[in-house]
Amino acid sequence: MTIYDIPGIVAIAFPLSATSNNISGSFRVSEISSFNRDIFLESEFMASYVTNRPYLTTNKSGNIDIDANVNLNLNDAKLKPLPKVSPRNTKTNNRRKRRTAILTDTPVKDELERESNCY
Repeated sequence: MTIYDIPGIVAIAFPLSATSNNISGSFRVSEISSFNRDIFLESEFMASYVTNRPYLTTNKSGNIDIDANVNLNLNDAKLKPLPKVSPRNTKTNNRRKRRTAILTDTPVKDELERESNCY
């Protein structure tokens, strides 16, 4: 069997598998078509019963003293102040601008070497 045989096999198998019963059956299980309450069995939902337990709460008994003289004059700036902005970088770029050149070309290379030796 070669890669060239695959279109012939698919041409035979695909129409047999793409029947209207297979296609509508897929929509029926996912409940996209008409509503069917009994499409899934109860056994398919058993995994969710593991977490189906009552929520346990602990009741804290006791009196809590509440201070009636609480200062409620709060605003957002007191709770969470705005962050300070750092100053902008005012340093200028002192890089010398050059023209496009082939750096391995002999005259350009010689000039670059002379400039680098000066610094």
